[in-house]
Amino acid sequence: MTNTSASKPSDQSTTRRVTQPVGKVSKSSIVITLLSRTKGATPAEMCTATNWQQHSARAFLTGLRKKGYGIAREQRGDGATHYRITSHPEKELQNESTSVDAKRAP
Repeated sequence: MTNTSASKPSDQSTTRRVTQPVGKVSKSSIVITLLSRTKGATPAEMCTATNWQQHSARAFLTGLRKKGYGIAREQRGDGATHYRITSHPEKELQNESTSVDAKRAP
């Protein structure tokens, strides 16, 4: 009798590969997700989600502004200041390229 089980891949190894995480979620993407919510996020919420200090969260907001994100600063009903993304640089670039293409059309 021939032992064929040695040449077959085990079901366990296949399952292990499938269930491993595809990629690590970055802190930047976590904060952008928080800021993209309708209610935005407070600096304290950003710090809790990322384990950053408050000056790091504020510096990240500055970096987003420099990259072209529109950031609104608003007061909540409870008096807390929150920040919200109002525009993304990719969307603005896509709109600009569409309008440039429209101008070029005969």
